[in-house]
Amino acid sequence: MIEEHPAAVIEDKLAQGALDLGIAFAPPGRADIRAEPVFDEELVLALKAGHPDARRKTIQAKQLAALPLAMLSERFATRHLIDRAFAGVVKIAPALELASVEALINIARTGRFGAILPARAAQGYAGIAAIRILRPTPKRTAALLWPAQRQRGAAAVNFARMFANAFGKTP
Repeated sequence: MIEEHPAAVIEDKLAQGALDLGIAFAPPGRADIRAEPVFDEELVLALKAGHPDARRKTIQAKQLAALPLAMLSERFATRHLIDRAFAGVVKIAPALELASVEALINIARTGRFGAILPARAAQGYAGIAAIRILRPTPKRTAALLWPAQRQRGAAAVNFARMFANAFGKTP
């Protein structure tokens, strides 16, 4: 069975034996969880295609403070990554906090808010412009998460191999 949870919940369930494998972002927050990096991806500013800034190729991180932004809530590792990446550069106070990337995309489509999203998510939707963020460019590393002290089951190993192969890296 495939389940969707915030990274901290995935790690807890792995440690408890309730999950055999997790897909989240490295590094894990627990010492008893091991991460095998699969791919890196940038986070981008997603705007409605008709937004005045949508034709830009890049935006400086400092400029994000002037935009009304929707972001993932603090329950998510990606939000913590964004906050750490911009610490000391820009303080972003999101106008909205949401609990899914899909919801962020739909909010960005309204044109009232920008959203900071994984590049792969933002680039896959019609009507959304994906703008690279510079100085700094926030990035995250997707990883396979495993319990450190438990034997890996055949089904989990096979799924991990298929997932990693889909992104061009074999575990």
